[in-house]
Amino acid sequence: VTFLSKKHAIKCGVERQYEALMAIAHYLNTNLMTKWMDESPHENTSPRLPATIDHPLTNPSTIQIAEYKKGEFYVPHSDNLLLESEGRHANYRRWTAILYGNDNWDTATDGGALRIYPNVFNPRDVATTTQFEDINPANGKLLLFDSRLVHSVEKIISTEKRRIAMTLWINQPEENDGVTVDVWNDEQSKVEWYRLL
Repeated sequence: VTFLSKKHAIKCGVERQYEALMAIAHYLNTNLMTKWMDESPHENTSPRLPATIDHPLTNPSTIQIAEYKKGEFYVPHSDNLLLESEGRHANYRRWTAILYGNDNWDTATDGGALRIYPNVFNPRDVATTTQFEDINPANGKLLLFDSRLVHSVEKIISTEKRRIAMTLWINQPEENDGVTVDVWNDEQSKVEWYRLL
């Protein structure tokens, strides 16, 4: 797993994929978020910067690229877990956008499906549900879903292929106070965590 800025995306030859992911928040702001103030839990306030009333969804400056090989998987998790004891979500992530780069991928022979659990928002509830949807991570497929939903990556069974996923978390900064956000530090090549109050 690594995080790529635009500069690094250009160097790695994935500039078009980076730009496509970054364009999703603009599209959603323009086409789907026109009633933000009517639906906001904070009706008389503006969203936190850099968001605005007209553009409540924002992007971080980096995308994540994850590679999985034989035997690897990712346990059921939420990209924005509700911290029940605190009555808030863990971060500002509202939508998860994943773009896949896997030629001729077949989950029957390669494994690696993205398993998403509709209406499940806490990983501990996975054990009691029989409802899930397996998504084939085929090359060029773009998946957009609520970051609060629980999902996993099933075990890779192919000995020859590697599963590539590029992820962008689209933020909605008005949703929580006191959240923890991740920020990529280019100079130190690592993610740093900050608490916003």
